[in-house]
Amino acid sequence: IVKDLAKARDWANKAVKKSQPMGFRVLGDVTKEEALAMRAKDGAPTDKKKQAAYEKAIKEAFAYYQRGADAGDRVSLRLLAEGHDEGVPGMPRNYELGTELLRRAAMRRDLTAISALAERLEKGEKTPRDLAQAYAWRLVLTQLTGQAADTTALDQLESNMRLPEIKSGQDAAAKILKELPSEASDA
Repeated sequence: IVKDLAKARDWANKAVKKSQPMGFRVLGDVTKEEALAMRAKDGAPTDKKKQAAYEKAIKEAFAYYQRGADAGDRVSLRLLAEGHDEGVPGMPRNYELGTELLRRAAMRRDLTAISALAERLEKGEKTPRDLAQAYAWRLVLTQLTGQAADTTALDQLESNMRLPEIKSGQDAAAKILKELPSEASDA
C-alpha cells in the first residue's frame, strides 16, 4: 500500500478515542515525520519560519509520545528515551531520564529497549557502567527471544565478569522475569 500520513492520522485518532495507547504513538510518529520533512537539510540556510514550524511540530510529536507513555505504551516510552538522549526541541538532553525511560520500556517487554539498556549498561554510555545489571538484561533478552545473537552477547559479557557479578546479574534477571507482564497483556 502507499504511505498515507493523513489516513494514518485518522486511524490513530480513532484508536485514541477508543483509549488505545498505541494511537498516541502513531500520532507522534506521523507528526515527527511531518516535522522532519520541514527541517532544513544539513548545510542549507535556515529559514526561520520553517525552523519554528519544525520545532513546534517536534514538540507536538513528543507530547503525543508522552501521552502514549502515560497510557502505558512501551514504544512511546522508548521513543521518549531517544528524545531525551538526543535532546530535541523542548527536551534538553537528559541521559538519566533517558535511561529511566528505557528501563520502564524494558519492564513492559520492549525487546529493543531491553537490548539498548543492556548495551548502555555494559558500555557505560549515558549511564554508569554496571556489568551485573547489563548481564541481567542480556539474560532477560536471551530468555525472551531465544536468539543465538543474544546468547552470544551474553556469553561474551560473562567471559569478562567475575563470579559475584554474574551471580548478582542472575538474581536480578530472575526478579525482572517475575515482574515482567506477559506478552498477551499488551495485545
